[in-house]
Amino acid sequence: METQAGGSEIAEDPREIRSPFADYLGVVILERSAGLCRVACAIGPHHLNRGGALHGGVILALMDHAGGLAGSWAGDDEPARFSITLDLNGRFARPAKSGQVLVEAKIVSEGRSIYFASTEIRDENDQLIAFGSSTHKRLRSKTGDEAARESRE
Repeated sequence: METQAGGSEIAEDPREIRSPFADYLGVVILERSAGLCRVACAIGPHHLNRGGALHGGVILALMDHAGGLAGSWAGDDEPARFSITLDLNGRFARPAKSGQVLVEAKIVSEGRSIYFASTEIRDENDQLIAFGSSTHKRLRSKTGDEAARESRE
C-alpha cells in the first residue's frame, strides 16, 4: 500500500482505493452491491454549520459519494468502474446535530454510461434528514495502476 499527499492510502486493488475527501469526512461503507450503497458518517464538530447542525455541504457530499458508489459497483471479477457526477439535487427535511447519519443510495434508472440515483439520509432514530437525486456518468474501466495514478493527480 502506498501513501499519497495528505496521508490517504492507495491500495493496489482498485476496489480498495479510498477517496481522500470521504476519508476526511469519516465516511464508512456499510454495504455496497449492484445498484445500492449504504454508508454512515459520525457527526463531528468539523461537520457543523454556525447553528450547530450538520452542514448542507456535508449532506450533499454524502449524497454525491453514495450515489456515485451505487452505480459504479463492478462485482468481484470485473474491472473497477468509476463515475463522475453530472447533476446533484438535495432537499433538507430536518437538522441533525449529533450522533451518526446513515445514507442509502439506490439506482433508479440506468443506461450504458448514464445512471440516476435516489438517496436518503436518516439519523440514528430513522428520522429523514435529507433526500435527493443525482445523475452520474460511468467512465471507462481502468486498471489498478491507472486508477492509482489518477487519484494522485
